[in-house]
Amino acid sequence: MRGWDYSTGGAYFVTICAYDRLELFGEITNREMHLSAIGNIVADSWRWLASQYPYVTLDEWCVMPDHLHGILILSRRGGSYSRGYSHRRRRSRTAPTRTLPDDMATAVACLTTSGDGMAAMATADVPETTGKSLSGLIAAFKTVSTKHVNRLRNRPGTTLWQRSFWERIVRDDVERDRIRLYIRENAARYRTRHHSP
Repeated sequence: MRGWDYSTGGAYFVTICAYDRLELFGEITNREMHLSAIGNIVADSWRWLASQYPYVTLDEWCVMPDHLHGILILSRRGGSYSRGYSHRRRRSRTAPTRTLPDDMATAVACLTTSGDGMAAMATADVPETTGKSLSGLIAAFKTVSTKHVNRLRNRPGTTLWQRSFWERIVRDDVERDRIRLYIRENAARYRTRHHSP
């Protein structure tokens, strides 16, 4: 959005697409996404953002065959995320895990936080930081995931992601809940949408 400072706090819905929309991250069977080894790396790299940067919280997210959808919450002083945006606790639809099962055919890729993370970020005393902007965070995610995928495939220098990404500022609870539902239902709608994220 023109004039918006993407280094301040806020909630952002992002879509990041694989280079040439190649379906490298897994497949959809019975309306559920099942991660490939590459998809597992993408999921782990997405989780890495929250562990690497203390001001980042992951909300609903989903790895699809050729893209990733996610809501990122950046918690910084002076940001507008908490104004007009409640942090209700909610139950997980799918419990997040730190490790993924060895059987990739059964690994479901859509995950959500338990809601505790949102409440914690709303009340935590987050120090002022000169952390990465939204674009910087997505660049870090792309760099880390590409490095690990290329190592797995023994293809140094191979492009994994499209150059840019799509983003939308999440303005309130109604919009957040609508986006969460969209992300949850993405696997069920995937083939009928002609590869539109």
